[in-house]
Amino acid sequence: MMTCVILDDELPGLQYLTLLCQQIPGLEIVRAYNDPKRFLDEYGRLTFDFCILDIQMPGVSGLAVAEAIRGKPVIFTTGYKEYAAEAFDLDAVDYVRKPIDRERFEQAIRKVEARLAAAHAPTSPGPATPAHGAALAAASGAAAGFARFNSSQGKVLLHYEQVLLVTTADGDARDKNVVLENGRALLLKNVSFSQLHLPPDQFARINKKTVVRIKAITHYTAGEVTIDLPGGAQRFPLSETYRQEFYYKK
Repeated sequence: MMTCVILDDELPGLQYLTLLCQQIPGLEIVRAYNDPKRFLDEYGRLTFDFCILDIQMPGVSGLAVAEAIRGKPVIFTTGYKEYAAEAFDLDAVDYVRKPIDRERFEQAIRKVEARLAAAHAPTSPGPATPAHGAALAAASGAAAGFARFNSSQGKVLLHYEQVLLVTTADGDARDKNVVLENGRALLLKNVSFSQLHLPPDQFARINKKTVVRIKAITHYTAGEVTIDLPGGAQRFPLSETYRQEFYYKK
């Protein structure tokens, strides 16, 4: 039995998603919400396997909600195609366009089922692929406060306590620029924000391309965040998509 939570601010959409889920054997709906703020307030008291999220919602976007519940598998449902890159950067299981086709939705549910099964499967005795091995190393290292990544200068051990700022590289969106407390700059190769495994209680995403260390923030407004860097204070835009989640962390 799989359990899910549904979040869509539009009542007809919420009712339709509920109906689709009720028709899938082995799937149980824990709660259905039309208010993302209420869901975030109650999240710590809920037990569920995955979440079905709308993206464009008032107050808190589905992308910000996914950031807040990082680690839970997410299916995004939306009428917009332009958020797909951000959705998969958050390690979404699937991105289903509205109006939702029943067969397409069931396909997304099967993907969740496969991911959950893989997460609970015993470790294979065979050799891991390079990508799988890197992901395991990052995830296990994150629990200890560090992880190893590929950089423009070779392998690098990234200690999270030293990180102040992470931004998407201008040349290649798959790469990330990292600024450390000692002023050193790193260029990490082919890694998403979610694959960095930055501790969510220590870092906040403030726009599509920027994650900052919360303790480095000196000032912020509704549209801008100022952080203290070795070269001096710098200001970065705080986008509407991530604003509410940023306030929640601050």
